[in-house]
Amino acid sequence: MGNVANIFIAFGAFQAFALTVFLLVSPKRSLRKILFAIVLFTEGYALLESILVSTDLILEIPRIFGTSYLLNFTRGPLLLLFALSIVREDFKLKREHLVHFIPFAVLLVLGFRNFTMPSAEKLEFIESIRSGTRQNTTSGIIIGSFLIIQLFTYCGITIKLMVDYVNKFKKDRLARWYLRILIAFTAFLVLGFIYGLQNSLGGITIESFGTITMIIMTLLLQSLAYSFFRKQNFIDTKQKIAKGANGMALALEFETLMQTEKPYLNDAITLEEIARTLKVSSKALSQTINQRFGKTFKDLLNEQRVNEAKRLMESSDSDDLRIIDIGHDSGFNNKVSFYRVFKKFTGQSPSDYYERIRQNSATIH
Repeated sequence: MGNVANIFIAFGAFQAFALTVFLLVSPKRSLRKILFAIVLFTEGYALLESILVSTDLILEIPRIFGTSYLLNFTRGPLLLLFALSIVREDFKLKREHLVHFIPFAVLLVLGFRNFTMPSAEKLEFIESIRSGTRQNTTSGIIIGSFLIIQLFTYCGITIKLMVDYVNKFKKDRLARWYLRILIAFTAFLVLGFIYGLQNSLGGITIESFGTITMIIMTLLLQSLAYSFFRKQNFIDTKQKIAKGANGMALALEFETLMQTEKPYLNDAITLEEIARTLKVSSKALSQTINQRFGKTFKDLLNEQRVNEAKRLMESSDSDDLRIIDIGHDSGFNNKVSFYRVFKKFTGQSPSDYYERIRQNSATIH
């Protein structure tokens, strides 16, 4: 199994490096592609070093031993920055983003000697680690603990960011794909952490655990490669909503207008009128609504009208409330369409819904 596993892991590293080069030399290179390329490179490099160690080839180039551990401190920040490039179409790297890489820079300076020490000394260092004779130092434990905390913190923040975004814009394929990758990666980290913790407490020792984790990471990279080559512009799946218009900004402007002005209360409101208000083309607005909200303009209007009708019913304390009046006040122009649309979204007629509210209110009082 050892040779087969090593070949499989080596192939995963090769794919990561190949994709990195492909993304960086792409004629349609973008910040999103560059960030994704760097993420792939760090993961591929981790696989490469693991192969060199397991096959003893590291003894031929001992100076690079431990560099993948140092690159671990860039993992979290890179995952977050790539996520930001997805949720913010106008995202640009700024000087303040360098703050995320301060731990990496500090450790690079502090550990510089480890990468410049003579080969003989480095070989002795490697052998002491592999044989288990080298004891963990206090600084090593602190740095390792910080790495774990950093990774889980960044994964948590990034997943929360992506979940909020996906819940809002369900049609964004790239966002949904990246969220799945993040969850799988975090599960991979949790698995490794639990094993390491129980092992340090004298629990089960799995001799090939390191190989297993590298195979899992390789499978994640395989899924990335599959997704990429299935559609080579996958990382750029976001369509341009309109020339000079930012899709995210337009969606937020539209949402704000719906909440503050409530144009859906006008039963004759049209897509063109709202587009004129927002100073964009109707095509741009329609595409934004379809992509960002996963609904047609008509369905989104009707959903807002039904929510308004429910709010009016729930806040009314009148005994002679007329359902048809609720419909008109919510933006429906006739009883038939009100009943049909209300039932479509709630599964019950307006009359039944209001009756249930009255019964619940009577029970409480």
